[in-house]
Parts: sequence; C-alpha cells; structure tokens
Amino acid sequence: MAKRRSDVVAVFEERKQRILDLAKTLKGLAAEREDAEAVNVLSDFVERFQQNRFLLLIVGDFKSGKSTLVNALVGRPVCPVKATPRTAKVTRLTATEADGVERVDIHFIEDRPSERVQLGEVPLDELVAVGGSRSNDVQMVDVFIRPGDTLLRHPVRLVDTPGLGSSNEEHSKITRDYMQHTDALVVVFSASKPFSDSERDFLLTFRQLLDRAVFVVNQIDRVSDDERDEVLGHIRHGLKEDVLGADAADPVLLPVASRRALDLLKEGANYDDEALIKTGLPAIVDAIEHHLAQAHATKLLKNIAEQQQQVTAALVHQAMLATEGLEAAGPLAHGFRSRKKKLLSELDRMASRRDYAMPLQKDQQSLLDAVHPAAETLRNALNQKVENWITACASEEACKKSLAAIFAKELTGMLEDLDHQLATQYRRIGTTAYKNIHILFRDMETATRQVITSDHAQSSTNDDSLARGAAGLSSLSAFANSMGGPTGGYGIVASALSQALAPSAGLQFLSIATVVTTLLAGFAGPVGWVVAGITGLLTAIFGFSRSSSWRERVISSVRTKVEEEVIPSLNQAMQQSIHAFAQGLITELDSRVHTVRQRLGAVVEEVSREIDREERRRKEEIARLKAFRQRVEAVQESLKAFTSSLQES
Repeated sequence: MAKRRSDVVAVFEERKQRILDLAKTLKGLAAEREDAEAVNVLSDFVERFQQNRFLLLIVGDFKSGKSTLVNALVGRPVCPVKATPRTAKVTRLTATEADGVERVDIHFIEDRPSERVQLGEVPLDELVAVGGSRSNDVQMVDVFIRPGDTLLRHPVRLVDTPGLGSSNEEHSKITRDYMQHTDALVVVFSASKPFSDSERDFLLTFRQLLDRAVFVVNQIDRVSDDERDEVLGHIRHGLKEDVLGADAADPVLLPVASRRALDLLKEGANYDDEALIKTGLPAIVDAIEHHLAQAHATKLLKNIAEQQQQVTAALVHQAMLATEGLEAAGPLAHGFRSRKKKLLSELDRMASRRDYAMPLQKDQQSLLDAVHPAAETLRNALNQKVENWITACASEEACKKSLAAIFAKELTGMLEDLDHQLATQYRRIGTTAYKNIHILFRDMETATRQVITSDHAQSSTNDDSLARGAAGLSSLSAFANSMGGPTGGYGIVASALSQALAPSAGLQFLSIATVVTTLLAGFAGPVGWVVAGITGLLTAIFGFSRSSSWRERVISSVRTKVEEEVIPSLNQAMQQSIHAFAQGLITELDSRVHTVRQRLGAVVEEVSREIDREERRRKEEIARLKAFRQRVEAVQESLKAFTSSLQES
C-alpha cells in the first residue's frame, strides 16, 4: 500500500468542517429569528457541501493513456485499457461509503431506473468501451471503490472521458459537456504524438478554464532521454504560442510513465519509493492535491465565508432594526398611560354633565304648567255634559237611578282622553331623552375609541388586545342601541307606565287610570262597578233643600263635587304622575350612563393591562435580540478570522 508524503487536502477538510460548523450555527440563529429564506439557503449549502466532492476531469487525445493514468491515480486497474481506442462513455470513480461495498451504478440513456451491480460482476468493457455489448444503452457509469492510500481518499470524483480527436464526434461532445462543471483538470498529452491539432483546438475552446489545469505528458518512458526534452519543449511552446499566449508564464509540464507506475503500485510500492518517484506519478498527485486544496479550495472557502458573512450582516441588521423599533415603542406605551388617565377623567366629566336631565326638567315643568288648564277644561266639559243630561231627565226618579253611571261614564271618557294626551307627551319626552343620551354615549365611545385604537396604541399593543377592545366597543354600541326609544320605552297605557324604567327607578308610577280609580271611588267606583255607596251618594245629592227644583239641586251638588273633589284630586294625580315619570326617567338614564361609563372603563383597563403585558414582552424581546445579536456577531468574527486564515495560507 502506497504511503503519501503530504496531505494538503486534509487541511481543506479541516477548514471545510469549520465552515460547516459555522453554517449550522448560523442556520440555527436564522431559524430562531424565523428567517425562512436564510434557513433554506444555509440548509441547501450544508447539504450540498457535506456531500461535495471535487470533480477532477481527465482529458486528452484518444490513445494518450488517459485510462491508464486514471488507474494509476486510484492504485488499481479499473478502467478498460486496450491497444485500440476504448473509452466511449464517461466513467466516474469515487470512494465507497462507510460500508466499503465496491459497486458500479449504471445510468442509461433511456428514461429508466439506474442499475446497480457489484464491481466485477459485469466487466466495464461491456459498459463503457467502444464496441461493448451494453455500451449503446449506457450514458455513464459510477464506480465506487475502496480508496486505499490514493487520490480517492480525498473528497475527489475522478472522471475518465472519451478521447479527443476520435472519429466519433459524440465522444468529444461528452468531454466538452463535462468541462463546464469541473473543479480541476488534468490535461494528458502523449509523448508519442505531442500536441495534436485536436488538443490545440480543444484547449483554445476552453482557454478560460486552464487556470485550473495540471498538464501531464504521459508515456514519457516511450521516448529516449534525448527526445524527452524535445517533446516537453514542443508541448510547452505550443501551449504558450497557440493557447496561453506568448506573454504567459511557462506552463509546468509533469512527465509520467503511468503504466510503469501502475505496475509498481500493484506490486505494493509506496509513494516514497524511489522507483515510483521516477515514474512521475507522486509529483502529479502532489500537484493535483495542491491545486485542489490550495488554489481552488481556498477560493471556494473564501467565497463561502463571504456569502455567510452577508447572511450574518443581514441578521445583525434585522436584529438592530427590531431592537430600535421595540425601544421606540417604550415612550409610546408611557404615552398611552397618560392618555388613559385623561380619558377616564374625561369620561367621568361627560357622565356627570347630565346634559340629558336639563331638557327633561324643562319638559316636566311645561307639563306641570299645563295641569291646571287641563283640569279646568275637564271641569267645564264635565259640568256641561252632566248639566245637559240632568236637564234632559224626564223625572227625578229617572235621574236618581242613572246619575252615578252617567257621571262615571262621562268622567271616565274625559280622563281617558287626558290620559292619551299625557301619554303622547311622555313619548315625546322619552324620545328626546333617548336622542340626548345616545349622543352622550356616542361621544364617550368616540373618545375611548380614539385612545385605544390610535396609532400609538397600536404600536404598543398586539392585534389580539385591539380586537378585544374593538369587540368591547361594539358590545357597548349594541347595548346603547338596545335601550329603546319611542316604541320601546315610555308609552303610557291605561294600566300603568311601561316597566322599562320601573326596576331601577324604584317608584310605582301613577297613570291617569289611577286618577280615574281614585276619583270615582267617591262616586261609587269606576265604570262597570256597583258598590254599596252609590245609594248613599244619590240620597245625599237629592237630600238638599226642597226649596228649588230637583234639577237645580242635583246640578249644584254635582258642580260642588267636581270643584271640591274631582279637580283637586285630578291636579294632584297628574302632578304626581309627571313628577314620578320625570324622576324615574332621570334615575334610569343616570343608571345607564353609569353602566356605559363602567363598561368603557373596563375596555380601557383591559387594553391597558394588555399594553403592560406587551411592555414586559417588549423588554424581554429587546434583551433576547441583544443576546441574539451578540451570538451572530460572534459568528461574524469567526468568519472574518476564517477568511483571514485563508488569505495567510
């Protein structure tokens, strides 16, 4: 088993692992900030770079000994070698995985799955050689062999290509297609036919890639010592004059006797053995390793480090912007607390203003002022109707029998009309009161909404808290709208005032129906009621002096009854009803204003608590961002140090 004198590729592997570790750390930091784009880029890089193998392409004229050189580089005869041009398909040689199973993966031209066989189960001649029994269906083969102490112990994929200048143009096309993807290039000239036209044309086509080339002159043992210098000089001159340019430095040519080297390796020669050194193979391996690990690999690692520094710079910038944004939100949260205090004070002021009470008191006084005229009108109408009826009575006896019922009927009808008029006024007053209180509710809600949904409040609270605040305001709007109005609150019916206000007012309101009941009690009861006192009443009426006619006595008695009992009782009942209605309405409105104030205050307090919670989260997030930034900057410094070490080397 051959022993290597240098291991510069191992240095690259060490550096590669360092950059992979930094990339994984950076990926974790990007994931922490939920930067999906950076995570994907770094994941893709880590996956590809972990599996990365340098692509080393062996090119040259047909019969220049390329396949023999490939076999020497991997330490054993793998690729087919015959006297006639053999390689017709690309053969890629790679070290086996950890299981060490040597195999061949066959990739077909047709759209069908690859085939895997053990190495030696199918001769490679059949797959890749000109005239091979299966070569027509094959696109390329991957050969996995144990690396031993050869070039394959490094992350290298060695590619043997069809020869240039073959009569089969497809062979040259395959080689040309691979050139665009190679990391390093071994250009093989033959000492027997140095620098052919096909080689010159090929090198001119890919002149921009020749900075990654190692020039090898194979089969050097086939020429004499005198011819050796002449062959090398001819190739060197052709490269300078026809390809690289006369101003270019003299290209380094590495002569090798690859067949002799392969024979020695099969016999167990080491790379330090003098005989193997004389073949020139160790010098070629050294040149390839240095080229990959120093020229190409260093450039690759530097580019990777610079790309990752861009990622770290972006993460640092993001963290800086996020920190600045959160720090700027601090005064805003303090500003909300200040606005909250002013808002609550303003709500208290608006609620205590009781603007809705002033119109009520004015309307109440207007109704009270109208009580006496209304009573006077009723008295005159009642007296006139009763007098007309008594005058029309046929006899005292007939009047005596029907007077109570007629009096009650007339009085009840008039009082019901008055009751309807008063109820109409109550509805009007109630409608006005509701309009006033709705305006107050709207103003209170608007003031609250402006504070809790302001731009400042939004910047220091999250969407959930604002949504809850908005929902609270919506429920208050619904609450205000449900408080009733002309159709839902203050219509007075014969039985009593609507119960909409009664629960919180704590008063039993008097309607005119109550007045009717009270008044008619003195005349034997309301319409349809017959009580024992009716006879006594009529006896008292008809028991006056007989000096005048019975009609005059009855009319005089009824007028006295209306004047002394009906009208005073009516005045008192209407005043009580108006007072009770106004005070009850004010009490109820006060209660509802208080309720709205409390609910608005609860919404503001909830938003305030959420802002406090957000403030705590904000401070915690600032601390996390600063720590995150320090960790990213540590990676950034490591990448800078890594890049510096590459430049120094």
